[in-house]
Amino acid sequence: MFAVDTNQVGVFGAINQFYVMFTSKFIVSVVFLWLLVGWQSLGAGMLAIILVFPLNKWLAQRYGSFQKKLMKARDKKTKVVTEALQGIRQIKFSGMEPQWTDKINGVREEELVILWKTKLNNLYMILGSDIAPVFLTIFALATYSYIYGDLLPSVAFTALGVFMQLEGVLGMVPFLFMMGINAKVSCDRVDAYLKSPEKPENTTPGDLITFENVSVSFPSKDTETKEDVDDETTTARKNRFVLRDINLQFPNNSLSVISGPTGSGKSLLLAAILGEVDVMEGTITAPRPPPVGERFDHKATAANWLVPSAIAFVSQTPWIENASIKDNILFGLPYDEIRYNKVIGACALTQDLEMLDDGDLTEVGAQGISLSGGQKWRLTLARAFYSRAGVLILDDVFSALDTHVGKHIYDNALMGELSEGRTRVLVTHHVALCLPRAEYVVQLSAEGKFQYAGSIKDARETGRFEDILKEENEEDIIKNQEILDDSTPTPEINGSTTTGIKHQPKKLVEDEKRETGSVKRSIYTTYLKATGGIPFWTFVFIFYVIAQALTLTRSWWIKIWTSSYQHGNQMAQLAHSYGMQTAVQDSSFLLPLQGASASEMFSNFSIATFFPLSRFVGKSEQMTQSLFFETPSRIQAHGEATGFSAMGLPIKIDNRPLWFYLAGYVIISLTSTFIDVGRYYVVFRGSLRASRKSFYDMAYRVLRTPLRWLDTVPTGRILNRFTADFQAMDSQLSSNFAQLGASFLSIIGIMVAAFIVSPYIILLAILLLLVCGQIAIRYVRGARSIKRLESIQKSPMISHFSASLEGLSTIRAFANTEVFETRMNDLIDSFTTASWHNWLFNSWVGFRMAMVGSIFSTLVAGFIVSIRGVDASLAGFALAFALSYRRTVNSTLRYIAATEIDMNAAERIFEYSDLEMEDQEGVKPRASWPEEGDLVVKDLEVGYAEGLPSILKGLTFHAEMNQRVGIVGRTGAGK
Repeated sequence: MFAVDTNQVGVFGAINQFYVMFTSKFIVSVVFLWLLVGWQSLGAGMLAIILVFPLNKWLAQRYGSFQKKLMKARDKKTKVVTEALQGIRQIKFSGMEPQWTDKINGVREEELVILWKTKLNNLYMILGSDIAPVFLTIFALATYSYIYGDLLPSVAFTALGVFMQLEGVLGMVPFLFMMGINAKVSCDRVDAYLKSPEKPENTTPGDLITFENVSVSFPSKDTETKEDVDDETTTARKNRFVLRDINLQFPNNSLSVISGPTGSGKSLLLAAILGEVDVMEGTITAPRPPPVGERFDHKATAANWLVPSAIAFVSQTPWIENASIKDNILFGLPYDEIRYNKVIGACALTQDLEMLDDGDLTEVGAQGISLSGGQKWRLTLARAFYSRAGVLILDDVFSALDTHVGKHIYDNALMGELSEGRTRVLVTHHVALCLPRAEYVVQLSAEGKFQYAGSIKDARETGRFEDILKEENEEDIIKNQEILDDSTPTPEINGSTTTGIKHQPKKLVEDEKRETGSVKRSIYTTYLKATGGIPFWTFVFIFYVIAQALTLTRSWWIKIWTSSYQHGNQMAQLAHSYGMQTAVQDSSFLLPLQGASASEMFSNFSIATFFPLSRFVGKSEQMTQSLFFETPSRIQAHGEATGFSAMGLPIKIDNRPLWFYLAGYVIISLTSTFIDVGRYYVVFRGSLRASRKSFYDMAYRVLRTPLRWLDTVPTGRILNRFTADFQAMDSQLSSNFAQLGASFLSIIGIMVAAFIVSPYIILLAILLLLVCGQIAIRYVRGARSIKRLESIQKSPMISHFSASLEGLSTIRAFANTEVFETRMNDLIDSFTTASWHNWLFNSWVGFRMAMVGSIFSTLVAGFIVSIRGVDASLAGFALAFALSYRRTVNSTLRYIAATEIDMNAAERIFEYSDLEMEDQEGVKPRASWPEEGDLVVKDLEVGYAEGLPSILKGLTFHAEMNQRVGIVGRTGAGK
């Protein structure tokens, strides 16, 4: 939703002016056709559009249904890919790369199946929209020819130019429908999310943390729509875990301990304090953290550091930002060196920082990937103790700590100077360590029932204290106590612990690579090979040549049709010079009517080219009676007597009927339409083949690349390529290639037509191409870099969004929501700035190409008119194409630029498809191995990655068969 839906809504906002523009073009074209061919012919043509409309409407609704399914399939794919990336270590350590590759490819295949259905439906929409203007042209010209008896070149090619304009307008209908439906589906999804219930304020503000007759459970998925909720989810809701009848009051400024077996509801109780649960009944009172703006953190001093109502939270799964150790501890607060050093010492991080080359400036990576489990816990604990919170909510912080470090943190952090004046609520299994100095204890049973809740004093008096201690294994308690008694001295916590680094700290997460210059030819080659290679593109080329040849043939057929009549020009001059009324009334230009019928008169009246028949209906009798024209045969018979040449009237020079030409036009037009749609079908098939192969290659490589690479690349960066970049490859690239091929061959066809009229027009055409080419080159240079920048700016945005969702409970507990929203807004601003300039580049190139194209069309028209002896039908044929030259050149260069820019997505995908992989073969043992269960390790030296310092240095040991081996060591030692 975040990566794709918002983009589709934004794109629709950028192109919605096309709806107004194309509607205006449609209205103007219809009005012009009305004036040109009359309302009867126009009405017949519009009937074709009306007949096709229900089909297009049904296809649009069907497309919307497919689009919803496609978005759900993409969500499912994103979810599985995210799950794999977050659990990549477990996947690799378990050797489950093949299984997860199949799982990811499985959901991708589901997406591609729906995508192909969507593409097919889109092709049907294109077919319907292409057929509509064909039938419009057929019905209009046929009706005109039937009414007036002939089709003059001036009418034919003028109408053809308007029909081509309408064809372009109606050809945009599938695109506009598609973009509108995509935006509607995305808007509905975003709207459904925004209308989902807000997080309720489940707690009542107060100084104490109290529960009065409370029953709570973790939130259910009430925000999902009905179609998203399956039977399994419904069953889970009915069987969800509930803590009932809670009555507690945690004392202020002291330590409270919550204990109980795994799954008893300890974390649920902490979540209830934070307001992250569904409260079924009762009242929870807890301090309400003040907003960031009211804390005035920048003015904090040692004297006013603690804010009693502020809360800090250490979750059961440590959440760490992709930043340095220092930034994670500060968490947006100002740096106080004295307090900072105390926190480092109290959380036993001094020795760890000394081992790191960059000290506390070391980057920890996404989710602290470069840290051990214990180091993650201590880092999040340090963040809580450095905070200004007066209430600390700690969830099982000792689970990943060894006994020495745990005892140190308990003495110096939980019970030390940093805890003075703070309320601490701790979930732990280490009750023997924590209970003796606690003031309040809560014990839960495995069923989630409260076995005890009260003060330690009361527990001692009633004998419950000893019972609680027995919940922990007595033998472990004894051993732990022996170790604690013999523990080494704790490190100094008041000394300076920050590392004085004189060199530039190493960056764990490198900046995303951004290519410069043109997209490499190898990227195009790889993509074209993935679509099907030379055989595929040879077939596509033949398809496109046939389609363009049929387009030329259709217009050439009109030329042949109109050439079947021979026309003069005197009546045209008469109408042009005098106007219709003058021409009718001036008898010096009229011939006496010698028994000609009205039908004969109008069927041979060439001036109908300029004035539709409807103009004559209803006029005065004087006009009707004064129209004295002869039929062609009578004009020829009386030509010399009258001194008026028959050149002004249409004379049929062959014996073929009207339906011969009309049928030819229908056959050529329909064949051209189906071939035109067929070429899109072929290109879409190849595009789908390339997308499938590229995704499989990328997923295979990413899951098998060394862990070090995965540690240094944020999850959001990888997700950006699996989502946004593949969406561009799936949808935009195929359309760009299809349109580019059509536009390129259209230019060739137009230039051939112009060459037939006059070779000199080719010079103007070449000049236009050169000028537009220079504009396009400047455009591509800038837009390509902007597009790359836009893609790169999206990755941090996705990473931050993903990390914020993972640490949502921690962010809310610290009341840092506004801080993270501000960061997110800054990242969005950076991304949208690049997007905005990308659209500005489009406007820049569009305006300049339109101006150059308009000048060219004007020059060509003037040139043709100035040539003596050019056949009217041939000139009209060339002019009809010349008028579309501006649009064709513009679109061709735009598609060249768009293809170059969108190949940036393929460039980024292929970069990950060529990642270095781990050795998939491994060491091949003897066929008889293992003969014995011995494990021999000798002089082992291991680091996390090449170029990093060794963690294990010269390790040697021998584990014999059937021998149990325990690995011990301080947290962060390399276990």
